[in-house]
Amino acid sequence: MNVRDWRDAEYARQLQRLQQRQRRELSTLRREVQALRGLLESGRASTMGSSVPMASTGNGEQESVAPGEEHWDLRALSAEGYGLYAASTHGTGAYCRSFGAGDGLSALSERGAGVTAMSLGPGDGLYAQSALGNGIHAVGGAALGNGQAPRAAAVFAEGGEGDGVYATSTSGNGLVGRSVSGCAVDGCSAAGTGVRARTEDPGGIALAIEGRIRLHGCAIGEVSLPAGERTLTVPAPAASPESLILLVLLDDPGDTLRIWIAARSAAQFVVGAGATAQSAIRLQYVIIN
Repeated sequence: MNVRDWRDAEYARQLQRLQQRQRRELSTLRREVQALRGLLESGRASTMGSSVPMASTGNGEQESVAPGEEHWDLRALSAEGYGLYAASTHGTGAYCRSFGAGDGLSALSERGAGVTAMSLGPGDGLYAQSALGNGIHAVGGAALGNGQAPRAAAVFAEGGEGDGVYATSTSGNGLVGRSVSGCAVDGCSAAGTGVRARTEDPGGIALAIEGRIRLHGCAIGEVSLPAGERTLTVPAPAASPESLILLVLLDDPGDTLRIWIAARSAAQFVVGAGATAQSAIRLQYVIIN
């Protein structure tokens, strides 16, 4: 097994463990919400914030709520409002940390957001850091089999006039995309550039491709120079006066011999021949801007 296959298998194992854990936690959350609703309906619910979760018995006494196999220093539940609300004018509203193998913060929601983080100033809405692991590990509903939409994303970012996602690295990869069978990176723009690659080093590589290249759309095509003609005007929306246009002959030009790009302009180019074509000559073209 090579390194890539081992890594794919390891990712699959991690995802399976995470799916099982998410299902357990979601099941626990549903039971707790149901229990809280029962307490609210019976008028027995009270604030829970001690080292052992407590619920009012209705006669001034308190009884512990059995946490099962897990233990909490603080557990806060709410049927409709905030389970826990933390705010600070200058410092940290809520600080979560784990010194063992557990999560510093684990948030689940059946309908709303698991975690909502906002900043009203120039600071980060959410800052995540890890000493050894990932700063943020996100798994979407589609990966867990819970997504109502087939393309439910693990991370959905909106940038407005700014960047939807901005990734930087000092010596590693700024952004890595991997997929088992789909597109590792899918870029689409309504009016701009779908994917742009650039380098600030004049001698650097803006785009490196290992493997095959597949092109579709108006940048490639096939035309035919008719018999008896020496020029052919080709409509091509991708063409410009500065385009690099590559021609590939699919037929023997015979006595015509020379065929070249005679002119380039916006949305079209002209193919020229050294002599009148004795028969139709098919050509394929690729336009690079």
